[in-house]
Amino acid sequence: MISHGYYLALFTALYFVQGVITAYSSTFFKPHMNSVGISPERIAIVSSLSLVPFIIKPLFGILSDRVNLFGRGYRIPYMYVGIIGCAVLFCVAFITDPIRNYPLLGVIVVAIVFFMALFDTAIDALAIDVMPVDLYERAQGFMTGGRAIGLILLSVVFGYIAERIGYQPIFLIVAVLLLFPLLMMFRVKEADQKQTRQFNWGAFSMLGQPRYLMVCALILIMWTTFQSIESIITLYFADRLSATESMLGNWGSIKGIGMVGGGFIVALLGKRFGLNMMLILTTFSVSVMGVYMSVMNSLDGLLWLALLWGIVVGFEWTLSGLIAMRYTNMQVAATMFAIFMTVSNIGTAIGEGLGTAFLPSIGYAGVFVLMAGLNLLVIPLAIVTFRLFVPATHPS
Repeated sequence: MISHGYYLALFTALYFVQGVITAYSSTFFKPHMNSVGISPERIAIVSSLSLVPFIIKPLFGILSDRVNLFGRGYRIPYMYVGIIGCAVLFCVAFITDPIRNYPLLGVIVVAIVFFMALFDTAIDALAIDVMPVDLYERAQGFMTGGRAIGLILLSVVFGYIAERIGYQPIFLIVAVLLLFPLLMMFRVKEADQKQTRQFNWGAFSMLGQPRYLMVCALILIMWTTFQSIESIITLYFADRLSATESMLGNWGSIKGIGMVGGGFIVALLGKRFGLNMMLILTTFSVSVMGVYMSVMNSLDGLLWLALLWGIVVGFEWTLSGLIAMRYTNMQVAATMFAIFMTVSNIGTAIGEGLGTAFLPSIGYAGVFVLMAGLNLLVIPLAIVTFRLFVPATHPS
């Protein structure tokens, strides 16, 4: 019997490699392609297509909930397929000349994201399957921490490598790192999971119930208001406070450290304080930080601010995943969790647009204050959602 501690270590390792993949795809892919002369228009096509897998994650969820792959299970086989697929494609990318074969490399990059979305969907469902409700905070906290560590650590390492020997070796490094969680998975068997239930299409009907619509609305507002603030912070520092590139780099690094701390704080203290109190704390923290940034007129104390904001970001990530875990129906765990995550991605996209769209009319300070105020709507919405509609225990 595998211990919950081993599962937590596995989830941390799996989310670490997600952070590693994200470090390349979100930070280094565009500079890499630009350095070999690929036009911005061609780069943009691949970048846009790489968003598609996250939009269709509910389809991966249905697959994982419904199809016992190769007769070996509903979660683990998909994780193997996703991780091995990513590793193989990174190896192929390593030997692919981006100048001569950019269309092929573009297909490889998009396919990597597809495989990552597949194993990410199965990981989330596995966590719901095997972890007891009272360890959900710890599971989400370790996931957030693992992803943030991978993103921070490998961003620094990849930058160092790119400056000295080029971008291409990054592909091979990622492929090797993917082997570590793969080795850990050998101990996990489908028999250890709670897969005795039958897939039930009727479980989807509950998504139209008020209580689940409220959960979706809660996640949507959380991410819309939060991302509206997050999306313009560094732009504000550079545009109005004359922050240098090195200052912005330091901001990102220290914020990442704070994100790790925020995830682990929820992991360690979330159960003691409860979901309601942690969400209220997170909501107030986002709003207070937004108001503070609206009156910030110098870069004094920037690194301390980066650490605090990083902790808040870690809270936001972890609480969003925790809400999705807590109110996912076990009969369609992969699908429903993926739907909740799709809602959070929609909120992120809306927030990105709103934050920038309001700048010409109300300025940076106006956006910070407006979104900080709207973010407080999360609290009454959460109270109604948690106490009136959704049961306190995990639905089954």
